[in-house]
Amino acid sequence: MPVEHIWEDIRENHFYNQVFQSLDQVEDVLCQGLRELCSDCARLRSLTFFPHLRILPLNAT
Repeated sequence: MPVEHIWEDIRENHFYNQVFQSLDQVEDVLCQGLRELCSDCARLRSLTFFPHLRILPLNAT
């Protein structure tokens, strides 16, 4: 699934080999990673765009 690639990217680039003192710190690093990923459309597309996975809306027949 594409979402697994997003988590893998954030984990490798922002959480690798770190110890956090609080859950708030974990949340801050996660938000920072998501913001960085959202601002880089090409990287986000490369992680999530799989033409063979056409996901149709629920109301499609």
